Amino acid sequence: MHNRIIFALLMLGGSILSTTNAQDTILVENVYRHELQNGKPTWNKQVVYQNTYTPQGRLIQRIDYSDSSAAATSFTFYFYTEFDSLLSVEKYNPNNEIVEIQRYSYTNQHLPATRVTYQRIDHQLIPVQSTQYVYQGSQRTGLTEFNQNSKMIHKSVLQKNNGTTTQSDKFSKQHPSGMKSQFTVWSTKDSHTLSKKVETTGYQSGNRVEVFEIENDSLTGQLAEIRAYNNTGDLTGRTVFLWNADGSPKIQKKLNATGLYLENLSFVRFEHVVFLGKHEMYRLNNE
Repeated sequence: MHNRIIFALLMLGGSILSTTNAQDTILVENVYRHELQNGKPTWNKQVVYQNTYTPQGRLIQRIDYSDSSAAATSFTFYFYTEFDSLLSVEKYNPNNEIVEIQRYSYTNQHLPATRVTYQRIDHQLIPVQSTQYVYQGSQRTGLTEFNQNSKMIHKSVLQKNNGTTTQSDKFSKQHPSGMKSQFTVWSTKDSHTLSKKVETTGYQSGNRVEVFEIENDSLTGQLAEIRAYNNTGDLTGRTVFLWNADGSPKIQKKLNATGLYLENLSFVRFEHVVFLGKHEMYRLNNE
């Protein structure tokens, strides 16, 4: 795995990384999916993605791997402003061709005003989605997302009342079949539990209601468990999160209603010494 890390950091040196003589200790996080037998995880595992962090803990790279061949399928790079705010997220295929960019603009040093997503279509980067953020003071109170035709596809509104936060999200989606579906998510959060209710209309099975309960650990405040219920109140599945003492993820397991495993992910972090190159951000035509 160490050879794969060095190769991934240096293979795109032409337009993304330029070589320097600075030696750094980076933090690498491998995420493995374990094979399942009879609804239980085994020790056999395969890396599904890998995150790379700077010595200061900033995420700078993600590599996704194929489930079938274990070969790298994409490389994603993260760029920041001088104030450590996310500026650009750039995704490349193994042929060093950029396939997607997300660009952020800011109202001040730390509050993003907009995010624009570009995708590679017919060998050109085309803006396909834009997001506008809404604030009250320094508190984000909502956002609105639009597609390339300026049609709203997602609107989120956040409200606080007597220590309880309520958020409503509305989504719309055009499916390849020509059918349209709409999703509405209502979220209510108190000190430890975030409850989500998701209502889906107009797609395949018609109206459908799902309820998710998201529970945080009462001591650490970290995400502990997500429970899913159908519209009759029956438990349909659970996702359980385990954490290391330093706050980094350890295990994420997805279970069905009877407790059998549907997926088991493990997170392994280690330090690695490399000559960390300088990131050069991709330049769009309008920049």
